[in-house]
Amino acid sequence: MTVQEIWGFPKNMSVRPKTFYPYMKIGGMWLVNDAGFEPGEKVRIAIEPGRLVITAM
Repeated sequence: MTVQEIWGFPKNMSVRPKTFYPYMKIGGMWLVNDAGFEPGEKVRIAIEPGRLVITAM
């Protein structure tokens, strides 16, 4: 997986130019089969240096 970039537009266009933001999208049957997540299930994302931890709620 690669962290991609998406365009972001600030709310006040006269103050700051548009910019890129990091973007990740994950998906696949491994979320169900290996990690135990189900479609529609709520998750919590914990942010740690160099790591995102996704936990079912």
